[in-house]
Amino acid sequence: MTGRVKSAGGHLPDELGLAYYALALTFHHGSFQTLRWTVRGMRGPEEVAVGIPPRRSIEYTLAAIGYGDLLVDLRGAAVDPDLRDWAGRRQRMRSSGSISLPLPGSELASVVPALDFDGIAYARCTTRARPLSAPPPAGTLG
Repeated sequence: MTGRVKSAGGHLPDELGLAYYALALTFHHGSFQTLRWTVRGMRGPEEVAVGIPPRRSIEYTLAAIGYGDLLVDLRGAAVDPDLRDWAGRRQRMRSSGSISLPLPGSELASVVPALDFDGIAYARCTTRARPLSAPPPAGTLG
């Protein structure tokens, strides 16, 4: 087999067409909750605190705009030459999720916003999800 294997989410645009909206979620600073993959197995959930973003990253650029929290609709980028130019360039973006690998450099991904996403939701500051002290009773939604 040659080529790149699609992720589970990579099949959604094929199935849903324009009804599918790939929304990137990112932030300037704060914390998030993750499971940490280590040589001894999975640890967590634990809090990861993140400071200000690196210069020339997507988060740094969105903070410089000065609006605070915002949503950038990249499907409309074609009508704005500045947005089209910015969204069409390869850039660095924070990459974190429910499972983290402790590898140097794994906290940033290389993306082309206009190719990889339909929109970007940006929050100036985040806080981690707070775990429940006990699991919900069986048969209930938690």
